[in-house]
Amino acid sequence: ETALTAAEKRVSALERGKAEQVALDGAVSQLREENRMVFLGRTALNTAASSFDLPVPDWTGYWELQLHYDLRGSGEIKLSFNDGEAYYVSGTAIGLKYQRGTCGTGVIVLRRCGASGRLGCYINGASLNEKGTDSSGLNSFYTLNSLTAAALTHLRLHSEGGTISSGSAFAF
Repeated sequence: ETALTAAEKRVSALERGKAEQVALDGAVSQLREENRMVFLGRTALNTAASSFDLPVPDWTGYWELQLHYDLRGSGEIKLSFNDGEAYYVSGTAIGLKYQRGTCGTGVIVLRRCGASGRLGCYINGASLNEKGTDSSGLNSFYTLNSLTAAALTHLRLHSEGGTISSGSAFAF
């Protein structure tokens, strides 16, 4: 009888441990699901252009939308939203690659804010030249005053005084 009682206790402990492991596995799975990046698409320019419209994928249900970019080209390459409407206080376009640079690389992060869902835009990048003699960092936050995620249809990249080169790549 003592051995049977001891065995029952061991079986109960094993079952409790199994149930706890199942609960732990479920919690870990949920955390991974909620804290992961989801690849939504990638594109690259096949031919040089003075401007390029990048359609915004559906990001309903996601906390933020990130665009990783590798810009090549000449002139100053700027970012604007939809058709260049003035959504933020300082103007209609944000510089991503400066005149002296031959490339610009970084990430653009869009996040919803408040009940209206208007967007905040954070950019972390750099404008570089291939020789390494000139570089400029970009670490800025922009409040997009009247633009919501629902109203954002595309990002427009355009070069002032040059072109965006083929091979420039973008990934959401």
